[in-house]
Amino acid sequence: MKELTGKQINKLNSDVSDRNKLKRSILFREIFKNKYIYLMLLPVISYFIIFNYLPMYGIIIAFKDFRAGFGIIKSPWVGFKHFETFFGSYYCWRIIRNTFLLNFYDLIFAFPAPIILAVLLNELRSERYKKVVQTVSYL
Repeated sequence: MKELTGKQINKLNSDVSDRNKLKRSILFREIFKNKYIYLMLLPVISYFIIFNYLPMYGIIIAFKDFRAGFGIIKSPWVGFKHFETFFGSYYCWRIIRNTFLLNFYDLIFAFPAPIILAVLLNELRSERYKKVVQTVSYL
């Protein structure tokens, strides 16, 4: 295999950087051309960051001995101590069972209620009464 000289390496590096600059300028040109689409996308991205990713920061509270005066960062780290306490407690499995039962009951009773209400409202003959009930149910 032939070794490259310093000049050849510099030429290769400049060729690569020129290509990268060209790609970057094309990318910025495309972004500027479609700036309104990106602006419409901004609220959706903001929503996901605020409500899906920022709460993950709070997950570390489970691994710390949280003190409000110290805040999340300065509270002492305890690792899995809280989890060991929870899973070792007498009420652990009762709490887990109750959580699953409450979610199951919510699914059984709360999920069909809006569908049943919509079907019942669809069967009403009085348009005025239907609109009043719809307005009240939305409130």
